[in-house]
Amino acid sequence: MTASSQNVELDSPLSAKESQLLKKYEGTIREAAREARDGFRKMAEAFHQIREQRLYREHGSFTEYFKKRFDYGRSHANRIADAGQL
Repeated sequence: MTASSQNVELDSPLSAKESQLLKKYEGTIREAAREARDGFRKMAEAFHQIREQRLYREHGSFTEYFKKRFDYGRSHANRIADAGQL
């Protein structure tokens, strides 16, 4: 909490400037959430394809590959790869 936010009553109406800031921050959140969803979808599809096509095989197992290359454990890598097949 900043010093200025400590002096504001919780139920007081927003000023015009605060309303603009709120809209700006909400837009930032929506955009970042969309980018995160898109990024996760791309990552999950890639995990899935690597697993299904066995592209990890020069590195040992799927688990070893994702641990070495991306520091993901077996169950986490598999959950992500499973999400990529949807």
